[in-house]
Amino acid sequence: MPRAPIRFVATLWSPREGKGWTFVDLPKEASDAWGARGRVAVRGTINGCAFRSSVFLNGAGSHRLQIDSAMRSGARSRPVSRRPFH
Repeated sequence: MPRAPIRFVATLWSPREGKGWTFVDLPKEASDAWGARGRVAVRGTINGCAFRSSVFLNGAGSHRLQIDSAMRSGARSRPVSRRPFH
């Protein structure tokens, strides 16, 4: 697990147009902090709203963050929103 905070800005997306889970693919620089580890428990903020979730390998050389509806609502976000992550 990274010791220093990871900060990035990314766009949320949903395979079902906002129904169910929303995801963020981490930029390579942020993903590199976990290397080739599979699922990793994480905590941080999205647009200033605290969260706990998991990142997992996305099959494209990076990690993906799962975002549920409560996290989306607290972060005042929806799919296609570009938000800061810390």
